[in-house]
Amino acid sequence: SWAPGGAVSTLPREIRLTRGCPRFTMAAQLAAADGGDAARREDEKTKHRKTAVLRFNGKPKLGLEYLKGMGLWDGTPEGLAAWVAGALETGLSKRRVGEFFGGTHPLATPTFDAWLGLLGGDLGPGATLDGALRVLLRKFRLPGEAQCIDRVMEGFARAFKKANPPESAEPWPYSEDAAYV
Repeated sequence: SWAPGGAVSTLPREIRLTRGCPRFTMAAQLAAADGGDAARREDEKTKHRKTAVLRFNGKPKLGLEYLKGMGLWDGTPEGLAAWVAGALETGLSKRRVGEFFGGTHPLATPTFDAWLGLLGGDLGPGATLDGALRVLLRKFRLPGEAQCIDRVMEGFARAFKKANPPESAEPWPYSEDAAYV
């Protein structure tokens, strides 16, 4: 649109409409301009998150590279576990998550352990072994290979035993191996 004197205004429409208002200040103008940039940055982040989910669903390794490259992941297993927990709600493939957790990637086991830590309350004191396993299996799909399933179940057994220590109100009286078997 046109500004006084025939120049083209680059200000957002909301700001241009307030020029005649006595309460218009340069601070309001800057705040509105920053708000637009913030909204645009948030839209870009959302787009990058969706792209990361799509890439992870294709090949988890490509998804991890994309997350790291876009600054959506800090490189730690805990950060990746938090991303997986949130992305499972927004379209992350349960099958690919299971393949990743049961796979041989160097981050798979520590990420799975950190992710299980986020489920702490569902695995913790008072939870039965079969109930905790049901919670786990609702979150992702077990891979088809026996070795992958073995790695997932070992991680689950560790987390279940850790969440139910002997000093808790309802301890798991057996070993980690009993939970595994």
